[in-house]
Amino acid sequence: MILMNNKKILVRIIFFLLISTSLFGLSMHAEDSKNYNVGKNKEDFHDYDSTTSELQQIASTYPEIANLYDLGESVEGRTIWGLKITNNPDIEEFEPEVRICGAHHGDEYMSVELPLLLAWYLTENYTSNSTIKGLVDNHEIWIIPLVNPDGREAGSRYNANGIDLNRDYGFMWNVYAECFTQPETQVIRENALDNNFVVSLSFHTAGDVVNYLWNYKGDPAVDHDLIDQLSEQYGSHNGYWVVEGYDWYQTRGDTNDFSYGCRGDIDWTIETNNSNIPATWNQNQQAMIEIIEASDIGLTGIVTDNITGEPINATVWIEQAYWPCFTDPKIGDYHRLLLPGNYTVHFTANGYETQIHLIQVQNSSVSTFFNVSLDRANNYYAHQITMVRYIDAYGYPNNFQNNPTEAISALGAPDGICSSLGIGGVTVLDMNDHIVNEPETDDFTIYEGDGSDDGYHVHVSKTWDGPWIDLGSGFGTTTFDLEDGSIDWARFVKIRDDYDGDQYEQNPGCDIDAVAITNCGNEPQLLYSPTSYYAGILTQNETNTTQFQIWNGNAVLLNYSMIETCDWIEVTPIQGNSTGEHDSITVDIDTTGMSAGSHHYDIVISSNGGSGVFGVDVYVVVGPPPPSLEQTSFDRGFPIRHAVDGDWAGAQSFTPEYDIINSIDVFLRVFGVPEFDLIVELRKNSPDGVLLDSTVFTPEELSTNWNWLNVPTDIYTEPDVEYYIVIPPAPSGVTTSFGYEWGYAFDNQYDDGAFWFTRDGGGLWRDLPTMYEFTFKVNWLW
Repeated sequence: MILMNNKKILVRIIFFLLISTSLFGLSMHAEDSKNYNVGKNKEDFHDYDSTTSELQQIASTYPEIANLYDLGESVEGRTIWGLKITNNPDIEEFEPEVRICGAHHGDEYMSVELPLLLAWYLTENYTSNSTIKGLVDNHEIWIIPLVNPDGREAGSRYNANGIDLNRDYGFMWNVYAECFTQPETQVIRENALDNNFVVSLSFHTAGDVVNYLWNYKGDPAVDHDLIDQLSEQYGSHNGYWVVEGYDWYQTRGDTNDFSYGCRGDIDWTIETNNSNIPATWNQNQQAMIEIIEASDIGLTGIVTDNITGEPINATVWIEQAYWPCFTDPKIGDYHRLLLPGNYTVHFTANGYETQIHLIQVQNSSVSTFFNVSLDRANNYYAHQITMVRYIDAYGYPNNFQNNPTEAISALGAPDGICSSLGIGGVTVLDMNDHIVNEPETDDFTIYEGDGSDDGYHVHVSKTWDGPWIDLGSGFGTTTFDLEDGSIDWARFVKIRDDYDGDQYEQNPGCDIDAVAITNCGNEPQLLYSPTSYYAGILTQNETNTTQFQIWNGNAVLLNYSMIETCDWIEVTPIQGNSTGEHDSITVDIDTTGMSAGSHHYDIVISSNGGSGVFGVDVYVVVGPPPPSLEQTSFDRGFPIRHAVDGDWAGAQSFTPEYDIINSIDVFLRVFGVPEFDLIVELRKNSPDGVLLDSTVFTPEELSTNWNWLNVPTDIYTEPDVEYYIVIPPAPSGVTTSFGYEWGYAFDNQYDDGAFWFTRDGGGLWRDLPTMYEFTFKVNWLW
């Protein structure tokens, strides 16, 4: 005991010496500010309005890689902004997600600047720095620079309700009676649930500290070796003191412990100076980049349903570092940080059989890929921790000396490893699936006990924050019926110890091993894809065929049928059933006797698992096709290639004569063995204007002799708008000068268009309206 106290005193003395040199401007680690060259207006601290303005400026300047989201509001109604930076910000992709946030405490001004500077740095350097481009292209990076906007405006540590937000999170809190009481922490919680962050940074001031978890207890995290290595790596760039949070000073209910404890996200508190923005940025810039890069290491893959191939909301457990890693249910991807080694990996999911694999992670800098398809089964257990609070009989620095259990031990199937809540402790478990009130039967079971039975009280709710319905008490392993609370279904289970027992015994309080759903309300679920079909432009008396798939999203038998009363559509089969297998539905279209113009019909799908509509569209033309617009003269070829004098590309403009372009033809040949595919684009307004259609041809599809290449398309044209056939330049990385030649003719062979070319990869297009014309055809429908 005396040795432990002396250790804490020594730790605090070291920190005091470090922070003293920083506060008095004597930082031993400040670097030259020559690299401080990103963004605009970076010399002053940003308040709420200027932070908002800069985030909006980034999003508007770089819309291809940055989206700005309104995540929610503060107590006083200020928006908490989240900037997502990735190469396809509008869609969910198979890539690790990272969060960088600041200003949990409103008077820690530097904590706003570093996330904001990082946002500028990533976006401004995207096109010029290949490392940054790779980072943005292969990660989803969330920047939340101002968690506490009201506190920032008031110059206060606390939010407008006087609450320390970094003590309000739902993992082992104890400063306040309840957790997640403030809109700001609820925003961060929702953002963490929507995005499976792999690593995160939370910036604070004032001091030079890399604070890693745990903060609530002194025992190391199960991923300690990895966390310690990454922490030391961060500190190597700036000389910051690297310390486990509890060894510095204990905090409970903070964002680090919540992120890892509830979501499996390794989160750091980085304490910096609260002055000298350029020096602080230079001390942290590369360290932040490397934390983002670290999200790639370890094990990654996709977990899917073995029948449907659809992604699963699954959990990945590593026996050697037993902590949950959750898949993204939209994609099914998981990203589990691991050091090189051999691991026993469990893939689990509600409604599926567990799979166990022995996997070797070989490389410390890139991911090891391992995809899994799970078979269905009838087992449903607690999925994740929503909030938990252990009650501890001891004070700092000796907390939890008689309770080494982990809250996550309550997840998954019963295995004899328990989460001991302490006397009066509480946990809220997200079952992920609905517990359904079935008549004359119990609906779920709480498995309790590590050798002796203890008492507890149970509530359930449809939402994570209530209202909570009382289902009574349990003692040892007990079953519960939703009928006792007159509730039809529930998703969240709250278990509170009954305050009885010895707080000083080993593993005090009730010991929760698992919660299992007896009735999860499994019903068939109608799924089908695609949801519509455009048959394109068909002539009268022409036929066309397509297919779509129908399948069942659950294990219970799905029965379906379709209503089809249209005289130009026939559907086969008209009905069927599925336990999960995909059924192919054929849709035949016959335009005989149909009038010219657009036609639409909805095929209505009915089932015992929901209903849907499959839409069919077709454009019918009547009569002979109109003549083509064509320039068929040919004198020589124009190169589409990479060469020492530039990256060459060509385009031909034309003016539409009819309503619909049915196809285009270009006269060309291939020379040598190109390293790249030929792309033919149709654009409007300019050679680099709006892309309407694009077709790719491999070198093997083309001839070394001059030939017409037909490029099918269906484009509705607009009057008085100029259109362009574009063959773009070779992509970056091509080393040879082999490529393609597009035929062209001398003089102005086509009055209503022009020959365009570029030799700098598309950066600058030039037109020669009276000198040359490319050889081309445009085929119309009307």
